[in-house]
Amino acid sequence: MIRLVIGIIIELISAMFLLGMVISNYKDPDPLGVTIAGSIFIVIIMISGGLLIYFGIKKFSTRQKVLNIAMKTFRENGSINYTKIQQELNVNEYKARKYILWGYRKNLFFEISQNGINQPKDLLN
Repeated sequence: MIRLVIGIIIELISAMFLLGMVISNYKDPDPLGVTIAGSIFIVIIMISGGLLIYFGIKKFSTRQKVLNIAMKTFRENGSINYTKIQQELNVNEYKARKYILWGYRKNLFFEISQNGINQPKDLLN
């Protein structure tokens, strides 16, 4: 999520740079070298912001898919099957466990019984 926010901020900053360059060239034309260097700088910033947005969205969607499968297997079996997640999403075990630990810390995994809602203690073992 942080990558996504930083990418959007970088895109906004680069758009402001582009607008400033267009306004300054409209009022008083700069030498061609300054305009080309500024354009290259803005393009590099826009590409880096776009990459941050892309990877942020990719990480967010992967985490959501892993947690959906994990919650489904937890609901059916009472435990989480990491091999099923690896086979379905082609995600290594480290990332799958990291995303599931994030979901566990956000209290997404719980059992509903007659006594109320209980978060299992043995999920991380």
